Amino acid sequence: MEDRDWYHGRKELTLELSRKLHTERPEVVHLVGPPKSGKTSFVRAGFLAHLDPNVYQPVYVRCQQDLDAQLGDCMRRTLGLEPQHTSTDALIEQVDAALEKHVVLVLDQFERVIERYGSGSQATREFESFLLNLCKAEHPGLTLVLVSRQNSAYWDFLARFGPATERGVYERIDRLEPRRVEAIIRLLVRRAGLSMDRAVVRRLVGQYAEGMDATRPFTLAHVQSLCYMMAREQWSDLQQYEALRRADSV
Repeated sequence: MEDRDWYHGRKELTLELSRKLHTERPEVVHLVGPPKSGKTSFVRAGFLAHLDPNVYQPVYVRCQQDLDAQLGDCMRRTLGLEPQHTSTDALIEQVDAALEKHVVLVLDQFERVIERYGSGSQATREFESFLLNLCKAEHPGLTLVLVSRQNSAYWDFLARFGPATERGVYERIDRLEPRRVEAIIRLLVRRAGLSMDRAVVRRLVGQYAEGMDATRPFTLAHVQSLCYMMAREQWSDLQQYEALRRADSV
């Protein structure tokens, strides 16, 4: 079964963002939120996985700091294009010529890029020009999706990004409420044909709730990892859960 079939919790946002992409064809989509709120899972198993493959060609990039050097190789590899050392404009024209589908280019963990290019240096100005080239209206066959932590550095960076951000779509990815996390766990346990002690579910959700405001939060990633390990080992009771947490120092 595909990842999208196991993804739950943000159906409304998935449908709304897909609708905006189809009707508005925005040049830029901003998906922002706190760390470990499930942004990557939403993009990969939610948003991208539900796009019509006959209409859209997703390209997913987990950003490194040298994104300008990384991007061309990633796009050509994903789209099956011949390797070339060309400008951003030439790369997009190559993509436009090669595909009839609308390219959705996702730059995940974009805060890594901002950490490098947030100083106002010459390198920063060159990179801002690089991003503007990606978002030009002359290339209507591409939508850029920036996925990042929401903080002042992000908005300061985009304030220099000019008109492209004004035409963008903004969606905030907040942490799921504990009650929704509990409902999702129970649903997926049933669908997988497994069993899990109610005390384990309460313990998981309780730690998730306590960690939402903690310095070192107990996040959705922790919940997912522990559920996966318990399912793999076919463990279901609270004692086994606590032993697993101690062993893996989650």
